[in-house]
Amino acid sequence: MKMKWKIMILAAHFMPLLGFAQSIEFTHVPPIGASELVEAKISGVNFAKYGVAMIIDVFGAKWTKPLSTTPNLPINVNGTFKSIYVTGGQDACAGQIFLYVVPRDYAVPVLTGQGSIPQEIEDHAVAKAVADRLGSGQEITFAGRAWGIKDTGACIWGPGPNHFSGRNVRVDNQGKLHLLISNTNGVWYCPEIILKDSLGYGTYRFSIDSDVRDLPGPIVVGCFTYDDDPAFSHREMDFEFSNGDVVGRNAPWQFVVQPYFASGQRFRYKAPTVSKSSAYSLTWLPATASFASYDAQPSYLGTYESTYSLQWKIEPARGKWFDLKPFTATTSMPTNWVVTDRSGSYNSRYFRTQLTGLYEVTDRPPVVRWTAMSGVPPKGNEKVHINMWLFNGLSPGNPDETYEVVVSDFQFKPISVDLNSLRPGLKVLDLRNPHSIDEELSLRVSLPAE
Repeated sequence: MKMKWKIMILAAHFMPLLGFAQSIEFTHVPPIGASELVEAKISGVNFAKYGVAMIIDVFGAKWTKPLSTTPNLPINVNGTFKSIYVTGGQDACAGQIFLYVVPRDYAVPVLTGQGSIPQEIEDHAVAKAVADRLGSGQEITFAGRAWGIKDTGACIWGPGPNHFSGRNVRVDNQGKLHLLISNTNGVWYCPEIILKDSLGYGTYRFSIDSDVRDLPGPIVVGCFTYDDDPAFSHREMDFEFSNGDVVGRNAPWQFVVQPYFASGQRFRYKAPTVSKSSAYSLTWLPATASFASYDAQPSYLGTYESTYSLQWKIEPARGKWFDLKPFTATTSMPTNWVVTDRSGSYNSRYFRTQLTGLYEVTDRPPVVRWTAMSGVPPKGNEKVHINMWLFNGLSPGNPDETYEVVVSDFQFKPISVDLNSLRPGLKVLDLRNPHSIDEELSLRVSLPAE
């Protein structure tokens, strides 16, 4: 299948060739594992005054190629570019190849395993092209959406590290996704699919039709968001299951806002008693990520349940906030939630509210639900991933065995958020005056109609 490579044209503060757009396009990208030449076509610049900076990503580490002594490579007089990229180590297994068109007199920083590409290279470039080689151009349709399939060929990649193969992914005639871990010629292969579109704020739902409680310890099942940009910890938010050490034998399910080791960003819990059919949801808002787990696939009633903390400022406390009481408001969409407290028993003049959770109302209660309010990333270019992988690449057991998980559905419901409504609101009230007790504070979240 012919692959299409992402090309990004960058604005510059000057025009290298007036009347021509600056661009670079791959004309040949070696398959993953191969050591062929990288080839490209450049236009819109003076070929004598511009060159190409080539950088590869190997297991998350960035390297200048072909050598540290050649960070700025020449362009041929006809606008073509050719270069080797494999000079040792695991170069042939690079997941991404970056090409930047930069001035020849620019001293390009040399990368020797750094985790990210310096912003100054982006700033000096007049054109950029990125080849993502892990997908190998394969696609699949699942839940009415297009997904790329991760395929690393003979190379290994994270998570794990592992081998990933498109042969281990299929959709059956009922539209269900089958993910398999299998052994071929002594090598274990894992599955992963990646949504082609970025969805942003809203509710993500995953439905699973497999009992995962008996899977061997090294196997990890994951449904998560991930951005190739390392900012905000790659915007990674996870549902993960493993009977092994990666999650925890006594509490094998976890909700995570990465990094998992940060305080308040991971919640672990025991698998449901009945888990042949289960469902998981994430409602993502600015600064808030609410997770829920169900021991069966619930019916969604088309409404959301929102939980707020109502807090009062007691004058003698000089600025300290005290929780008075939590409350829950359930509403159809779209609407306002109106909050009123009429107690009048506190000698207070201020109150504020803070969103602490937003969940869909369903026909059955969740097994567990949890909200993270620390480290939650803003939306970006994150994509949904669904995978199975082996912790540390360890064997799950008999090589004649095949391990399978069936995902019956994925759904997404967008939420348009008024950012001001999610910040603590402050309003002056004098509760010693009975006429002011009836004042109300409205919080608005625009939710989609069914």
